[in-house]
Amino acid sequence: MLTELFEEGFGNLAGDMEAFKAAYVKIRTEVVPEWQDLMPIEPLNAQEQALGTGDPGQIMPAVGGMGAVCGKCHLVHQPAAFAQRVGREAAE
Repeated sequence: MLTELFEEGFGNLAGDMEAFKAAYVKIRTEVVPEWQDLMPIEPLNAQEQALGTGDPGQIMPAVGGMGAVCGKCHLVHQPAAFAQRVGREAAE
Protein backbone atom coordinates (compact mmCIF):
# COMPACT_ATOMS: atom_id res chain seq x y z
CA MET A 1 0.00 0.00 0.00
CA LEU A 2 2.77 2.46 0.86
CA THR A 3 4.68 1.71 -2.33
CA GLU A 4 1.61 2.62 -4.35
CA LEU A 5 1.15 5.75 -2.26
CA PHE A 6 4.60 7.02 -3.14
CA GLU A 7 4.49 5.92 -6.78
CA GLU A 8 0.92 6.83 -7.72
CA GLY A 9 -0.35 9.25 -5.09
CA PHE A 10 -3.34 9.06 -2.79
CA GLY A 11 -6.00 8.45 -5.44
CA ASN A 12 -5.69 4.67 -5.64
CA LEU A 13 -5.61 3.88 -1.94
CA ALA A 14 -9.32 3.29 -1.31
CA GLY A 15 -9.33 -0.15 -2.96
CA ASP A 16 -6.04 -1.07 -1.32
CA MET A 17 -7.39 -0.03 2.07
CA GLU A 18 -10.51 -2.13 1.60
CA ALA A 19 -8.43 -5.23 0.78
CA PHE A 20 -5.95 -4.54 3.58
CA LYS A 21 -8.75 -4.08 6.12
CA ALA A 22 -10.46 -7.32 5.07
CA ALA A 23 -7.20 -9.27 5.40
CA TYR A 24 -6.32 -7.63 8.74
CA VAL A 25 -9.75 -8.34 10.23
CA LYS A 26 -9.70 -11.94 8.95
CA ILE A 27 -6.27 -12.56 10.49
CA ARG A 28 -7.21 -11.10 13.87
CA THR A 29 -10.60 -12.81 14.08
CA GLU A 30 -10.31 -16.09 12.15
CA VAL A 31 -6.74 -17.05 11.29
CA VAL A 32 -4.98 -16.23 14.56
CA PRO A 33 -7.61 -14.91 17.00
CA GLU A 34 -5.14 -15.12 19.88
CA TRP A 35 -3.29 -12.19 18.26
CA GLN A 36 -6.20 -9.77 18.71
CA ASP A 37 -4.33 -7.92 21.46
CA LEU A 38 -1.37 -7.53 19.10
CA MET A 39 -3.61 -6.33 16.28
CA PRO A 40 -5.79 -3.52 17.65
CA ILE A 41 -8.58 -2.27 15.42
CA GLU A 42 -8.24 1.42 16.37
CA PRO A 43 -5.15 2.18 14.22
CA LEU A 44 -6.80 0.45 11.28
CA ASN A 45 -9.93 2.57 11.65
CA ALA A 46 -7.83 5.72 12.06
CA GLN A 47 -5.96 4.92 8.86
CA GLU A 48 -9.17 4.30 6.95
CA GLN A 49 -10.68 7.55 8.22
CA ALA A 50 -7.54 9.51 7.35
CA LEU A 51 -7.45 8.07 3.84
CA GLY A 52 -11.02 9.24 3.38
CA THR A 53 -9.95 12.84 3.93
CA GLY A 54 -7.39 12.83 1.13
CA ASP A 55 -5.24 15.08 3.34
CA PRO A 56 -1.58 13.95 3.44
CA GLY A 57 -1.22 15.71 6.80
CA GLN A 58 -3.74 13.27 8.27
CA ILE A 59 -2.89 10.25 6.15
CA MET A 60 0.81 9.95 6.86
CA PRO A 61 0.54 9.93 10.69
CA ALA A 62 -2.27 7.37 10.50
CA VAL A 63 -0.26 5.16 8.16
CA GLY A 64 2.66 5.48 10.56
CA GLY A 65 0.47 4.33 13.46
CA MET A 66 -0.68 1.30 11.51
CA GLY A 67 2.89 0.60 10.43
CA ALA A 68 3.99 0.56 14.06
CA VAL A 69 1.39 -2.12 14.81
CA CYS A 70 2.43 -4.23 11.81
CA GLY A 71 6.13 -3.79 12.46
CA LYS A 72 5.92 -4.81 16.10
CA CYS A 73 4.05 -8.02 15.32
CA HIS A 74 6.21 -8.90 12.30
CA LEU A 75 9.37 -8.38 14.35
CA VAL A 76 8.17 -10.87 16.95
CA HIS A 77 6.44 -13.50 14.80
CA GLN A 78 7.97 -13.39 11.32
CA PRO A 79 11.11 -15.46 12.11
CA ALA A 80 9.04 -18.34 13.52
CA ALA A 81 6.57 -18.20 10.61
CA PHE A 82 9.45 -18.23 8.14
CA ALA A 83 11.05 -21.21 9.90
CA GLN A 84 7.76 -23.13 9.76
CA ARG A 85 7.36 -22.41 6.06
CA VAL A 86 10.94 -23.47 5.28
CA GLY A 87 10.41 -26.64 7.32
CA ARG A 88 7.24 -27.49 5.40
CA GLU A 89 8.96 -26.88 2.06
CA ALA A 90 11.95 -29.03 3.06
CA ALA A 91 9.59 -31.87 4.00
CA GLU A 92 7.90 -31.81 0.59
